[in-house]
This record gives sequence, C-alpha cells and structure tokens, in this order.
Amino acid sequence: MQTTLKPAGAISALLFSCLVLPVANGLPKNVLFIVVDDLRPTLGCYGNTIMHTKNIDNLASKSILFEEAYVQQAICGPSRISFLTSRRPDTTRLYDFFSYWRVHAGNYTTLPQHFKEHGYITQSVGKVFHPGLASNFSDDSPYSWTNKPYHPSTFKYKMAKVCPNKDGTLGMNIVCPVEVDKMPEKTLPDLQSSAFAVNFLNNMSKSNEKKPFFLAVGFHKPHVPLKYPKEYLDLYPLSKIQLAPHHHLPLRLPLVAWNPWNDVRSRDDVKALNVSFPFGPLPKDFQLLMRQSYYAATSYTDVQVGKVLAALEENGFANNTIISFVGDHGWSLGEHQEWSKFSLFRAATRVPLLISIPGVTHSRPWEGEKQGKKLFPFLDPFSNIKSGIIGNQNSSPPKESDQSQGFIKLALKVSQGKFVTVGDAVSKAQTEVAVPHRTEALVELVDMFPTLAEAAGLPALPLCPQNPFKTRLCTEGASLMALIRNITEKTNSKGVQSLFQRYSDQSLLNSGRDLASNTLYFSPFIKHGQKSSQEESHSSNFMNNVVTNLQSHISDLNFTSKLDTKIDHIFDETSQDLVLYEAVRKCEPNFLPAQQNKQHQWKRAVFSQYPRPSVEPEKDSDEPHLKNMHFMGYSMWTADIRYSEWPRFTPDGYVVHWDDNYGRELYLRGTDPHEAYNLALFDQCQPLVNEMSKRLRRGWRWKEIERPQIGLGRDTVKSEESNEASEEPTADSGETKLFDRLKDLVTDGVSAETFYRMDTELPTCEEAPVSSCLEDVQQKQENAQADYDDEDDTNNDNSQEVMVSGQEARSVLATLRRYGEQKGAEDMIKNRCIMENQLAEPLLSSRTQ
Repeated sequence: MQTTLKPAGAISALLFSCLVLPVANGLPKNVLFIVVDDLRPTLGCYGNTIMHTKNIDNLASKSILFEEAYVQQAICGPSRISFLTSRRPDTTRLYDFFSYWRVHAGNYTTLPQHFKEHGYITQSVGKVFHPGLASNFSDDSPYSWTNKPYHPSTFKYKMAKVCPNKDGTLGMNIVCPVEVDKMPEKTLPDLQSSAFAVNFLNNMSKSNEKKPFFLAVGFHKPHVPLKYPKEYLDLYPLSKIQLAPHHHLPLRLPLVAWNPWNDVRSRDDVKALNVSFPFGPLPKDFQLLMRQSYYAATSYTDVQVGKVLAALEENGFANNTIISFVGDHGWSLGEHQEWSKFSLFRAATRVPLLISIPGVTHSRPWEGEKQGKKLFPFLDPFSNIKSGIIGNQNSSPPKESDQSQGFIKLALKVSQGKFVTVGDAVSKAQTEVAVPHRTEALVELVDMFPTLAEAAGLPALPLCPQNPFKTRLCTEGASLMALIRNITEKTNSKGVQSLFQRYSDQSLLNSGRDLASNTLYFSPFIKHGQKSSQEESHSSNFMNNVVTNLQSHISDLNFTSKLDTKIDHIFDETSQDLVLYEAVRKCEPNFLPAQQNKQHQWKRAVFSQYPRPSVEPEKDSDEPHLKNMHFMGYSMWTADIRYSEWPRFTPDGYVVHWDDNYGRELYLRGTDPHEAYNLALFDQCQPLVNEMSKRLRRGWRWKEIERPQIGLGRDTVKSEESNEASEEPTADSGETKLFDRLKDLVTDGVSAETFYRMDTELPTCEEAPVSSCLEDVQQKQENAQADYDDEDDTNNDNSQEVMVSGQEARSVLATLRRYGEQKGAEDMIKNRCIMENQLAEPLLSSRTQ
C-alpha cells in the first residue's frame, strides 16, 4: 500500500522552475547518475591490475577519483536513502528495508527531487532507490521522478533456479555464469537497463523540449547472485585468481561485529558445501570461484556503463553532462573470512566514487590538443582476447589491491592550454589507466547530493540543524566542489605550473606531485612523504617557498583563502593531533601516520554504522528488522585510525546507550591496513581508546576541538564569576609565546605529522638526556640565527621562510622545560625538543647552500 503525501505547493514549484541557472554553452548541465549494487573499488582505475574495466577507467580519466569514500551503512536500502537524501541513517531512521522515510522520519527532499523542482526532467532506470516499502513501492514517485521509473522485467527471476550445475540441473546458486539465450525472456536485468537508458538518451536528443535531464541508472551486478554472461569468465582465468589478503578469522574481533553472510549461505551451491555456522570458512577452491565470478560480473557491468556513456556521446550530451559513478556499498571477498556486506569493515564500507564535470575535471573536445576526439567511445573488454592478449603480461601476478595506496607516479608536464588533459600529468604503474585528478581526502556518500547540486548551479543545501526531522531540504554532508576546484584548478593553473617549472629538480618531484594534485583547501599544510634527513631539508625549503609563492596565486585560482580565518581552529587541530599521536605511539611504538602522502585534510573523520540483533551471530544478524535491533555499531575512520564501538540500542525511541558497550575495535591503518589486528583490548592502548571513544561519540557534527592539556596557557579559561587572578598567563609569559610560536608554525605550513615524525628521524636526540637535548637544539638555533643576521637581506631570497630565532627558541624551550617538568611530562619535553631540532635543520641547510 502506497502512502500519499501532500506535494509541494504549486507556487513553490513555479518559483523553482523559474530560477535562472548558470549555463555552459547556453544550456544548463545535464546529470548522469550511475549507481552500482555491491561494487567495491575493485577496478583498474583503483590499481587492480587484474581487472578489465576499460569503460569505467576511461570515465575515471575524465573525473576526480576519490580514494577514501565511505558509505553510512553497508546495506542497499539504508545506504541509498542516506545518500539520496544527504541524511545519515540516524536521521532517515531507516536501518532496514521496512519503512518509508517521508512518513517514518521526515518529508526530506531527495537528490532527483531537487533537480526536478528546478526544471529538470528526471528519469530512474533500474535500481536507484531500493524497491519496496523503503521507497513507498513507487521509487518515491511522483516526488522524485518526472517519468515513470523503469525496472527490468527480468529482475523477478533473481531467486529463480536458472544457474547451470555440473550435472545438468539448474540451481539458485551464488556462482552463476549463464548463456543469455537460455535465460527467461532471453535477456538479463542489466542488459535491459542499459538498453532503456540508451533509448532515453536517443529520445532526449530528438525532443523539441530542450530541458536538462537528470538520468539515474542503477545496475544490479555484482550483487548476488553473481549471474552474468558466461563469456566474461574468459577475462579471468582461474589460474590468475588469488585468495583475499588476510582471509582468516580475526580472533580479537568482538563477536557482535561478525557478519555470518547469510545471503551467501542461502544459495544452493553454498548449501551443498555444508559450511558451519557462523564462521565457515568456505573451501579455498570455492573462494577462488566466487572471486572470479565477482570480477566477471564487474566487467559485465562495465560494458553496460560503456554503452550508456557511448550513447551520451553519440547524442551530443557528453560535453555538457555531469557524471557521477558510485557503488552503494562495498563487499567482502573473503577478507577476515567474511563475505557480502553487512559489517563495519573497510571492505564493506569503502566504495568507488568518480565525479566528472566538463570544463573542470577534463577539457572539452574543442579545447586543448585533443580537438575532435571522443570523450566516451565504447571500449570492448574482449579486444585483448581477440588480439591474443589477456591481462597485463608484464605484471606477475596481477594484483587486486583495494587496500594499497600510492601506486601512482606522476610525470610533470607543463601544458600551454587551460586544462591538463588525460595523460599529461599522470602515468599509472603497470596499467594503461591515466587519472589526472585523484584524492585521498576522506569523503562520505552524504556529500554527493550537495556536490552535484552545486556543480549544476542549483542553490546550495544548508547544513541540517540539530533537530533535522522537520527540515525539508538540508544536508548532513558537505559539497565537495571546493575540494574539486582546488585540486583541478591548482593542477591546471599556469601560475602553479610555473612554480613546478621553477622547482623541477628531480629530488623535489614527490613534493611537487603533492602540490600539483591536491594542495590543501581547508588547511594551509602541504603534506609530503617521509624522506631521508638530507632530502627532508631540501623539501622543507622547497615547501616553504611554495607556500609563500602559492599565496600570491590565490586570487588567480578563484577560491577563498582560509589561511587567516581558520588559524585558531587549525592550531587546535594540530595540538590535538600531537596528543593523539603520542597516545598512538604508546599503543604501537612503530606508529607513523598511515597515509605517507596525505595531500590535504578535508574531513578529519568519516562515519558509518550497522545494527545487530544480538551479541552472538544469529540467522538475522545481517538484516535485522528494526524491532529486533538491540545493538548499534558505530565506526569512525581518520587518516590513521579506524575505531568502532558496539553499544546497546533501544529501537523504541532510537536510543543509543553508549555506556553499555559490547565491543570495541581499534586498527592502526599504517601498520594494519587490512584491519586484522584489533588493539582495543591491550592495556597500553587504553589512552588511545579513550580519546577515540570521545571523538566517536561527539560524532560528525563535532566542530570545536578541545585543546590538549600540555601546559599551554590558553587552555585555562578565566572564570566570569570571579575577579580573582586566574592561572592564565599574561601576554608576556613564556607560555603564551609558546602558544603563539606553535600557531605561527602552523600558519607557515608545518603540520602535526611533520612535528611528530621527528622522533623517528632523530633517534640520537630522543636517547639523549632531556637537558642536553634542549641545550643542543637551542645552540643550533642561535648559531643559525647569527649566520642569518650577518647576511645581506637584499641578497636573501628566503627571507619569508619559516625561521626560529635563538631568542625565541630559548623562550619556547624554557617554557617547555618549566611547565613540562612541573607536570612530569618528560615524554612531551623530549618530543618537543625533537620537533624544535628538526625545525632548526632547514634553517641551517639554507644558510649553507
């Protein structure tokens, strides 16, 4: 039974339709929104050399690729409602498939509805909203769609026994390569969906009604069952398939966190294996078959994507269409002995996300050197087989490396055109995929709605209030357009290109790469990978010069500088990071920040959640109904850490009982990228657990960061109710100078990571007595300052570099000694000593050059 709501008023609709939109070439931008069921980042453009995904890879070459995109719940219905409304599951109140958000939570505007209300023709093809009660049995029509949503007629055979067995019978299997001509209606759902989308584009090109369109296309595969045309197996010889990394049960995993993959167990071929409940494991030979079929099903979907993109081109829309491509959640392929989604593991929550914007992420065909070339020609994955080549013969073996980072090597090439075109800036190791714009910034799928609205020129979405249930249009994410512009404009700016030409020494290429691809927007830090001590001094001078020079180009890059307005907040974040890193080091002595090439900070953390009916795995642990949800897992990813808690949950009232906790998970991403070793139970890790727990419970709205108690005078707030002298120091005190000095260093581009790495780069200082270490650093800085003062300022090209004077060093270090020793913080003194030592090195190096 459908629920009827009062639609938006006629006057509001009229006002929406009359809005004047920014246009390109005289027309508003169209939108092609592609969402793929159960797709993890197992794609060529994400570094998986075994994969044949030419059409998606080609799209990636015209897009910005997000390496670290996370869903808000790893299950179809809740995830889709979340990103289509830009609200998190605790706001949609949909954790299963059995409620309609407009009635159950609030009458929230959806992504397609927003475009429809601004004059777009909106069309749904395939699985966009989750069908059934979760979308009012209508795919949210008529609110979201101009035209009737299209569902392929063959989708009803999802649970049919159509998969051939070895004995000639048919089964309802998980591994299901088929002959299409022998299928019901002689076709498959995704073949029907791609054909409908192509036909829609053909009709739009012939229509006299020149309205922009919002076309959403949802492909089913690689969702279970893994049913696809059997010829796709030829792309993936079984001899080249490998087991998942760390495919064993993680013994310190809280029991409540386990997903018993009941959807896989329900299939006939898996039932025949007599796998024990709830842990398995599946036989290794069957694991290989499942991974092979997942890859084949992904390539099958890639071909359907290619058909739609080619039709976009052939009908004249490619040059004026924003394209987004996303998976609705990930899928475990044997990692941790897990299969399917339904968990908080990174394999289940991390997804591919590509956003292509003509004139922003790529040049149009009439611009630059590639005039007249097609953007989206159809690419046949079987062309290699036809030519006798299967996969990359030079790579041994092909790899499926979803967890790896940093496999891209960029070759700098200064372009005379406005845009750096495909292949100008990037060459990918071992594959032919070129992706000029990629970022490791942490993003969430709730960010897509405000991003696409801004990219198309529609009004920006406001941030949702604390009580969002009566607010019709708002976001619990953030538009990524500032990030996208910052990355693409800095890559393509002539001013920045000239900087690279000036600093083109080979030893500085890695630092240059970071700036070219992903200079900070919200933070002034320029992050770069760890180097040798000699190379570090070169890079420090280089980066200081770049920061100074880059500020002069800000006006040319057409974005608002945050360097002045956010310094206080940035300092707080840096101080907090230092304390956090100290807690991490106590937990894991070998800790280094996980992303060695962090290019920028966008969000400091991203969040996901998942419900459970019980602590012990049950038959409904994967997909419990709301009334049976008694535990709610919450997970937070930072650049360095994943932390999760499993508190008790009361569905009546949606109450989370944080103090009644049934499991904690702590993984350090640098030393444990596969999330295999839970550290939350170790005593030495409890300070870190406590700190991460506070951050997790504050949630995504957490804006203000509490300053750490390390003796900085501004941590002490003067009482408004008393005239007594507080402990806050005067403006002349050494403690305030320390605060201001660290603030200046942050302003000038020194990051918390740079600070913290010093104890690994200068172990001799760490081992020395604290007093001698302080004196040694102080003397180095005084000598460097004396040399600096003797030079002619007119001949000093580095006068704006980060400098630490001898007098200031004495003040900083004396304050550290006084307040640190009073608080018994010997470790903090050591670390600060090491930090100041490193800060003196660039100064000494620059004086001797």
